[in-house]
Amino acid sequence: MADLTMAHCRPAEEGALAPASPQRAESGPARVRPDGHRWQRPAAVESIRPAGITPELAGELAQLSRLAYAGSDPLPGLPLPDGQFETPAAVFEAVRKSGSVYLVTDQGRLVAALRARPAPGCWRVSRISVLPGYRRRGLVRLLLDAVARDARERQVDWLELDAVVERCLPPLYARLGFQVLSNWPSPDKPLSEVTMRRPTAEPATAVPLGWPSARLSEHQTVHAWWLSGPSLLRIAAAASGDPLADALAAAAALERPGLLLAGVDLCPRPAGPADRIRTFAGGRTEPEHLMPRSRDAETLALWRAAPGSELPLEELMRRLT
Repeated sequence: MADLTMAHCRPAEEGALAPASPQRAESGPARVRPDGHRWQRPAAVESIRPAGITPELAGELAQLSRLAYAGSDPLPGLPLPDGQFETPAAVFEAVRKSGSVYLVTDQGRLVAALRARPAPGCWRVSRISVLPGYRRRGLVRLLLDAVARDARERQVDWLELDAVVERCLPPLYARLGFQVLSNWPSPDKPLSEVTMRRPTAEPATAVPLGWPSARLSEHQTVHAWWLSGPSLLRIAAAASGDPLADALAAAAALERPGLLLAGVDLCPRPAGPADRIRTFAGGRTEPEHLMPRSRDAETLALWRAAPGSELPLEELMRRLT
């Protein structure tokens, strides 16, 4: 049976994140990958003794990142992610300075990892990487739960991470208990990002769609993107302080059945009459939807659903009420 374990790798410097006391793993049911390889996902995590980051491990982590991020965007045409260009030197330096690495291996092969580092009031998580053949196996949840457990044992209340909206990442982390805290423009690409956090003291449970406690960028208009058959609609609504409620109210007023929410943007200007409802024939690859800051640097994407996971208007209305 395959050996699937998680290791906590500690940098050499004092004060870095150290793993909690070892936890023995209990084996879960065996699974068979499409290539016929049998592997076993543990129901708990085994802690490997802490060890300093080495050039060899940094090389493995860089390779994992490159493989995990290459071709990972659910929509074509976005700038390539930084993880696709990871180098061993960058990994070694980042971990040696202030971070820890949490690993999952299968028969000695590194298949999933993330980094965690201390920050004021939280631990910051970054560079979450899973090999394509190991996705949809619960490994990201396994890694994050291990980080949360270690943070909790050190009286740290929150985990935080940053997620690129246009890469459809916020809904994935929302299912793992993270909620939007703030939004901001990416500094080096025409993309939008959100900072998300989850408590370490509670089990990871999905949070509802919405941003009730988020510190959102100043905006006067909410742009909601809806699939309507083969077309993509952008419906503008005056901002009231609740982007989801604004988006739903404007869409419900159309009385058009079958609308699917694909995304939400925040615009700092009021909408003109011609902008109230616009139809785009290009679908989800329409540039204004794919990357709104490429057309208007001040309009930030706040939410994007991955293709195939768009939410029906009727279901959202039931959630809101």
